[in-house]
Amino acid sequence: MKKNKILIAVLIALMLAVLAYFAADIPFYTYPETGVTASLQSETDTELTFSVAGNAVFSLGWFEAMMPFTIIVGLSLVCILLDVLLRKRLYRKNNVPCARTERMKFGRKQNLPRFGFEMIRWSIMILSFVLLIWGGKILGTALSSLQLPILACPYNEEQLTGAGCFLFSNLDMLAESSVDEILWFAGSFIVCAVLFGRLLCGFVCPLGFVQDVMHELRQKLHTEGIPLNEKLYAGLRFAKWIMLLIFLGIGLIGGSFCDFCPAITLSPALAGFKTSLYFSGFMMVVVLVSGFFKRRCFCNICPMGYLLGLPHKVSLVRLKKNAVACTECGACYEACPMGIKSIYTVREGKNELSIDVTTADCIFCGECIRRCPEDGALFMTFAGKKIYTASRMKFMRDYTTPRRKKAAENE
Repeated sequence: MKKNKILIAVLIALMLAVLAYFAADIPFYTYPETGVTASLQSETDTELTFSVAGNAVFSLGWFEAMMPFTIIVGLSLVCILLDVLLRKRLYRKNNVPCARTERMKFGRKQNLPRFGFEMIRWSIMILSFVLLIWGGKILGTALSSLQLPILACPYNEEQLTGAGCFLFSNLDMLAESSVDEILWFAGSFIVCAVLFGRLLCGFVCPLGFVQDVMHELRQKLHTEGIPLNEKLYAGLRFAKWIMLLIFLGIGLIGGSFCDFCPAITLSPALAGFKTSLYFSGFMMVVVLVSGFFKRRCFCNICPMGYLLGLPHKVSLVRLKKNAVACTECGACYEACPMGIKSIYTVREGKNELSIDVTTADCIFCGECIRRCPEDGALFMTFAGKKIYTASRMKFMRDYTTPRRKKAAENE
């Protein structure tokens, strides 16, 4: 049995490697032109424009550039709908009741989210999404030399910062770069990794934001997700290593990870660049569909995110645990979108009141802390200062479902 699993794993790895190498020969949506063409401010797109303060914001060219992304969203919705309908049919056929997720309500009478860690995270994600896509247009390109290691797509020439991921996946080009370019790349990556680590994945990454939106959409529609278990996460971890090898090595053999990367379908299109898409278009469909049924699914296999998390031992952002307060209920593991089991299994450390449980996979989304029912059992720190702590009172207030509230009122 073990040999069969290894054989299947090797075959999957070889298939992904072949797809990555020939990604540029598998077109998803191609324009008559090659490469990047018109932007939002193209002078040729004067037939249909929408202006703000005299500056063209949306144009005919922008809507044309959005076409492949629109097709991707449409295909993803069709796949999601087919999956939901098929499962309902199977449930009815086998006389199994359809499972529905019950969305947790926040707040008191208004049911509005309170100001706190989650609201801050969503605010930063929205702001980062806007700045990374339209930042150059809004603020200029003064920071274009900065190589931010969070999917700032190089095909969007009007972005605020450069794209460190492009140079990581093209190490042969990096070796031929000037000393200044190498220093900018290495320096900005090291600073970002040490200061924030994968906090950037949970707060800044545009692709992460899109996946969180898909998760929220599923919650609003009360649709059942896929079962989460150790077998699933083991498969995702294996896929992560394969993606990492492809990411670092494909440039050395003449390929381009950009033709395989789903991020290229997002930023350039929204910014108004007409970029032909190849296998990356199919990858984005997979990202949206998987992100709908499993929160942050692509983050589990993202090679750039894992590289950003490697210096977690020296990062200023830490996730810590009070083993004395922890009751080993497992709520943190169930809530973690990255499937980090050590959050609740680790019980020993130099200081049982403050055990460091940070790993290279943690994106600091705060879900484990939010779902923890014990005061101070989990907490997040920045430069040694607590910035978010588990609270039993907050847990009882935020995670009381409408059904339980009604039952409590009747009692």
